[in-house]
Amino acid sequence: NRRLQSPGRKGSHSPGRGSRSPGRTVATPDRFIPSRMDRDAINVSHAKIVADLTDRSEENVSPNTKASREQMAANLAAAQGVKLDRKIILHYEDKPTSKQGTCSAQLLYQSSATTKVKKTHVERHIPTSAERVLDAPDLMDDYYLNLIDWSVNNHLAIALSGVLYLWNASSGDIQQLFEMEHEGSFISSVSWIPDGKYLAVGTSDQEVQLWDVAASKCLRRLRTHSNRVGSLAWNKHILTSGDRCGEIQHHDVRVPDHMMSSYKGHSQEVCGLKWSPSGNMLASGGNDNTLLLFPGYNSGGAGFGSGPLHTITEHTAAVKALAWCPFQSHCLASGGGTSDKH
Repeated sequence: NRRLQSPGRKGSHSPGRGSRSPGRTVATPDRFIPSRMDRDAINVSHAKIVADLTDRSEENVSPNTKASREQMAANLAAAQGVKLDRKIILHYEDKPTSKQGTCSAQLLYQSSATTKVKKTHVERHIPTSAERVLDAPDLMDDYYLNLIDWSVNNHLAIALSGVLYLWNASSGDIQQLFEMEHEGSFISSVSWIPDGKYLAVGTSDQEVQLWDVAASKCLRRLRTHSNRVGSLAWNKHILTSGDRCGEIQHHDVRVPDHMMSSYKGHSQEVCGLKWSPSGNMLASGGNDNTLLLFPGYNSGGAGFGSGPLHTITEHTAAVKALAWCPFQSHCLASGGGTSDKH
């Protein structure tokens, strides 16, 4: 029962199928990695399917839907400043300006992300020693007198008994302006006019002298007080003076009849006078421990006819130190003598 086989197929394959040529190698494809030809075919098929579906979807879209899409695209392009007819995808243009009244998330982010500059704390340095020491051997030891005053030109007027000196703080030069004529007379107050050209000098001889500093010449002598003039204050061309009797006077130095008005508001010597920077208020302090506030001519007041606007009696010593706040026109600082605790 043995099967008969042909001689040419005895246990072997045909030479054409089983034998390989000596110089030829046939690549066997890997079943896990598709060949490039297969991938190209798949991509081409996918592209045809997508194109076919796109054409069909465009055909089925209604005209209203197309118009709404076009309108939406136009609105977005206008909001971003992009032209629809441009074919360049990436291009540089000026940043569109934001319209007023719009509140976009980008603006909110920019405002919240703004970096704040950290302020550095600068400590105030207060010197512990004097920068310059001037010898003043004849400076009178009298609390009620005002013997020193600075000018806007950085000149310091110093009264040493009966002699008046000027010290130039910029150059350090010292000049003697004048000396009292009568023996025993002394200078009781000095005050520069705001522009620094003229100097008012009160004396123990019951007069006020006006000096031209540049010419070293006495221009006028005002003799309307009945006692020594211990305090002076300027308000433009108006000079206010106070004497030992408690009387305050206004002088217009531009006219021959300089006496404008007077008022005796203090029972003792007037030792402090200060005009506000605006010229609307005058503060006067006296040895009677009172502080008086008068209206100025700039505010419509008529001198001292109606008396002081305010009378402050909280001080317990002579009120001499007066200073108006430069940035708050109605704020005044006042200080008294040794027994004053305010």
